[in-house]
Amino acid sequence: MDDDLQEVLRMLSQQKKDTPQDLSLEQQRSAFEEGGLAMPLPDEPHDIVSVSLGDIPCMKITPKAATAGKAILYFHGGGYVVGSSLSHRHLMARIAIDAGVTLWSVDYRLAPEHAFPASVDDGLAAFSGLCRIENLSPADIVVAGDSAGGGLAMSLILALRDAGDALPAGSVLLSPWLDLTASTKSYVSRASSDPMLTKEQLLYFAGLYQGSSQAAGPSLSPIHSDLAGLPQLYVQVGDKEILLDDSQLIATRALGHGVSARIDVYPDMFHVFQYFWPMLPQAREAIKRLGGEIQRMLLK
Repeated sequence: MDDDLQEVLRMLSQQKKDTPQDLSLEQQRSAFEEGGLAMPLPDEPHDIVSVSLGDIPCMKITPKAATAGKAILYFHGGGYVVGSSLSHRHLMARIAIDAGVTLWSVDYRLAPEHAFPASVDDGLAAFSGLCRIENLSPADIVVAGDSAGGGLAMSLILALRDAGDALPAGSVLLSPWLDLTASTKSYVSRASSDPMLTKEQLLYFAGLYQGSSQAAGPSLSPIHSDLAGLPQLYVQVGDKEILLDDSQLIATRALGHGVSARIDVYPDMFHVFQYFWPMLPQAREAIKRLGGEIQRMLLK
C-alpha cells in the first residue's frame, strides 16, 4: 500500500471515531465544508459562479472549451444532512474538467429542517430549470452524484420516469447510498474494513431524512425500485466500503431490467475516494474514466 493511501486512511480512521451524535448539526456542517474548502482546485482553467435553476441555488462550473449544449447535473453527498456545493467544489471541478462539460451542482434543502421529499422536489425543479434556462433537452444532460447525492440522482430519475417525463442521457454514481435501511450484506461484511462510514452513522442520517416516510420505500431507497426504462448507468465504488452492495445490486438489477449498466469496483478503495484526487493517483485515474463515461453518454 503506497504512502499517500496510508496517510488518507489514517486520517479517515481518526475522523471515524467521532460519531455524528457527538457534534451539533451546525458543527457537522461547518467541519464538512471547511474540509472541502481546504482541498485544492484543479490547475486547468475553469470558471465557478453561483447561479440558480428553477429558484434552486446552484454552483456552475465551466471548464475552458467545454462541450457546448451539454451539461452535468450534480448532487453532492453528506447523508442528506450535511454538505454543499462548496464542500464538493474541488471534486466537481475535477469531474467537469475531465468530462469537458459544464457542471451544475444543486444545493438542495437538507434534513432535518427539510425532510424527504424536499430534496427530490429541488432536484426536479433544478432539472426542469436547466432544460428551460439553458435550452437543453433531457438527453443533453447526465445526472450524477456521490453517496447520498447518488441516491438522490437515482430518486430524481425514477420520479421523472414515473411521471412519464423525458429522461436524461444517463446517470453516473460515486459510491451511491441507495438503501436507507442499511440492510444489504456489506453493511456487516465490510464494517471492519471501512475507514469512513458505520451502519450506525447512516441509520442516524436516515432517521433525520426520512421524516414520516418509510425508509424501505423505493423513493427513499432506490435499491428496492423497479428499474425498467431507466437510461444508462455507470457506477464507481470502493471494495472496502459498507456501501459496496448498494452499488453492485443497483448495477445487477438494472441489467436485469434491460438497462445498460456498468460498474467499476476499485480494490483497496473507500467511500467516495475520488474526493481525495489531489492526494491519490487511484482517485485521479477513476475520475478520468468517469469523465470518459460522461462524454460517451452525451455524445453517443
